[in-house]
Formats: sequence, C-alpha cells, structure tokens
Amino acid sequence: ASNDHTVAIFDKSSAQRTQVLSGHSKKVLDVKFVGDHVLSCSADKTVKLWSAEGAEAATFSDHTSDVTSISVHPSNSYFVSTSSDTTWGFHDISTNSCVALVNDDSDSAITCGSFHPDGVILGMGTKDSAVKIWDAKDARKLLQLDGHTSEVTGLSFSENGYYLATSAKDGVKVWDLRKSKIVHEIDHAGASGVAFDHSGSYLATAGANARIYQVKGKWEMLKEFDLKKAAKAVAFGTDARSLVVGSADHNLRIFA
Repeated sequence: ASNDHTVAIFDKSSAQRTQVLSGHSKKVLDVKFVGDHVLSCSADKTVKLWSAEGAEAATFSDHTSDVTSISVHPSNSYFVSTSSDTTWGFHDISTNSCVALVNDDSDSAITCGSFHPDGVILGMGTKDSAVKIWDAKDARKLLQLDGHTSEVTGLSFSENGYYLATSAKDGVKVWDLRKSKIVHEIDHAGASGVAFDHSGSYLATAGANARIYQVKGKWEMLKEFDLKKAAKAVAFGTDARSLVVGSADHNLRIFA
C-alpha cells in the first residue's frame, strides 16, 4: 500500500517489483491477497479487486469515507471492509456484492478490523480507543474491550483464537478473549501495527522501530530492528523465518 495511489506487488525471492496496480485516486490504506487475486482499499472510499494479471476485476463503492482496512475470510469467499464513515461492510467475492453494511454501535470511525481464525468473529478497532468483537454473520456486537486511551491502529488474533493483540499510540495490549481482560502490555509508544506469527509463538510490533517478542514466559524482546523512519506495518513470513516491515521511508524490508 502506498501514498501514490498504487499497489505494488513484489517477488520476495528476487526482491523485484513485478506489478504496479493503478486505479485508486487517493492513497492506498490496506492490501490483502485473496487466492491469486489482490484486494486493496483506499482513501478514495473504494475497495478494488485485482486479477492475477493485474487487471481491475471489481470495485466496491459502498462506503462514504476512507476505507481503512480489509480482512479476508478464511474461506477466501468473503471479505470485510472498515471505514471512517463508522461502518463495516461484509462482501461476497463471488458476486462482487456487499451483503451487509453495519453501523458501529457508537458511531465511531472504525480504524482497523480482522476476522478471527474461526471466520465467525470479527475484531474492530475504533478512533475513540475501543476494541470491539462482533458476530460477523448476525452483525451483532458481542463484546467491547476498553483499555486503550487513543485511536486503535492495528489488531491481530492468535491462531488458536484465544488471544487478541491490539496496537495504539499508547502501546500494545494483549487480551485473553476467554476472560475479556488484558494479560500483557508492551510499552511501544506510537505503535501502528501488531502481528502474531502463525504458531502464536511470537508477536511483532511496529512503532518507531520494529520489534519481535516471545509470547510465552516473560514476553522477552528477542529482536529490535531500527529504521530511518517509523515502521507502519509488520507481518511474519513462513514459519516465522522472516519479518516483513513497511516503513514511512517508503521502503519495504524483509529481515531474516
């Protein structure tokens, strides 16, 4: 995702950019793979689906303000979009249609969202510092987690579904969903992203730098990656053998 309205696809092994997808009219705020297709959302109020060849396959224009995030259902058949217009949308990829557009119960801008691994529950972060858990099928709010004091910038479920990590300007919090309480806090001021690895053994955080923590035991920080400018997004590679970091200096880095 980028500020120049385009989506860039990179070949990880060669470190070469293989495609540039142009079609959005404002900055791109999130991108996700869905099979061999790509989904992107933008401040231009739309979500676009791109084919493997880089052609624009569909445009979803259901929101009235910035589309802040997209999350793909585990089946790859559906996705959810979140927006600063205070709504989230449930979309069917096979029909390129919006099945439901749901308003946040407190009319707060939604800043990020993610499916739980079970594909039934949705996690949402809001501008007014709340973390909310929704039933995706019934569009019903199940739970609200209060603890952050600033806009929620990112969230990640552990693969076993028991834990939710959230990031905000006031740091990172890890919630036990079975008890609806905070089980660990990480002082990473200005945190803008967070990600569990697939095994749930490690947690990466983005802020002024990028960090990796061990989940079990005392949450030891295993590695810290200093950057020229702040990290904006983090994601683990296969088996946590690498960490991908997007930075405000316009570079995408892969650390082994």
